[in-house]
Amino acid sequence: MAASLARYNAASGKVEMSFLPPQTYMDQMFDSVGEETGAVFFKYTLVILVLLLVPGINLSGIAYSELRKRLPEIGIRKAFGATRREVMWRMLRENLLLSLLGGVLGLLLSYLSIFLLSDWLLASNFGESSSMTLSMFSPWIFGVAFLFCLLINLLSAGIPAWRAAGAEITTALNKEEL
Repeated sequence: MAASLARYNAASGKVEMSFLPPQTYMDQMFDSVGEETGAVFFKYTLVILVLLLVPGINLSGIAYSELRKRLPEIGIRKAFGATRREVMWRMLRENLLLSLLGGVLGLLLSYLSIFLLSDWLLASNFGESSSMTLSMFSPWIFGVAFLFCLLINLLSAGIPAWRAAGAEITTALNKEEL
């Protein structure tokens, strides 16, 4: 290919042609911004982490307030010999079960909304509706997103569960501050 390009440039005389290496979509997008790829990637990553941190803190606050309501139950369990690990595992298991049910319900509602509202959701600029409703689902992307949501949920519920499970029996039974 280099030899063909050299012959073409020698024959044309006035114009010199060169081939650039192929660029990925990310490279093209970052080139249009005018910054280095690493700097733009870092900015996007930072924004995404901040946007995920806010719901994580919110979930943690909700989990903490729910666990404070259950402090007498935790105190009774500990009085009957439950270890910190058993109490914490029970709380995390309940939270993960709710997350699993929420993820499945969200997936089913997404399919239902695409099925019922496909004319509106999948319409192109020309008014035609796409018939690719099921082909739009990527199990790999759903799995990664779902695992990430479970991880965020585990972290946001794990810290309050750890604090509540470590409470003394008398503190838990009297509903005192952790």
